Amino acid sequence: MRSTLTIAHRGGLSAAPENSLEAFEHAIAIGAEMIELDVRRSADGVLIVHHDPHVAGIPTASLCAADIALRLGRRPPTLAEALDLARGRIAVDVELKEDGCSEQALAQIRDRRLGPEEVVLTSFRDAVVRDCRQLAPELRAGLLLGARTDRPGAAGVSELVLPAARLQRADASFAAPHVALTRLGVLKQIAAIGLPSVVWTVNSPRTLDALYDDDRVEGIITDRPELALAVRSERARASRAA
Repeated sequence: MRSTLTIAHRGGLSAAPENSLEAFEHAIAIGAEMIELDVRRSADGVLIVHHDPHVAGIPTASLCAADIALRLGRRPPTLAEALDLARGRIAVDVELKEDGCSEQALAQIRDRRLGPEEVVLTSFRDAVVRDCRQLAPELRAGLLLGARTDRPGAAGVSELVLPAARLQRADASFAAPHVALTRLGVLKQIAAIGLPSVVWTVNSPRTLDALYDDDRVEGIITDRPELALAVRSERARASRAA
């Protein structure tokens, strides 16, 4: 039976802060196969693991790493620290939140000789995915697809933009659609152009069970990796007993 990857979103929800080394250690301890983390660059050129574009109302990119730590009340890990922690222990999904970070992030990955089984890159930005594929064709880079677009439809609900053309222009290795898109036929569209999907962020037991049974899905990003692993184990036990 094919085993779909369980990916801990920002390390997963636990007693530790998200995107922290402690959260990543917890994901390793419970048996997740991959951690997802967010990367931004500080004003002094440090790649930090941090999700939000602002800290206390100030753009993250305009603050040096020390100022970010001061305003957060804790020091976010650097990408280098996260990669060092994970190396040889768990795979990493590096989400690049901004333009202009690709080359520096790839240099840190190459310095550690991490291969395609150990690290993947993702971004909502088509150009970032394309840059990663051009700069490091040996690695996989996936395009993140949000739950909504910014074009409202007739009923006020955002229209779904078919992703195939975007994925092909970005030269994406895989697609990473939001779980809401799976109800709108996106997995079929993605599979039709020969790409697998990594679905985010999946926290419902019923949805987890359904996606673990879907051959088009190679990974599931979840805030609840303990639950996801339990759902996957139960599905495997049921399959063996059948």
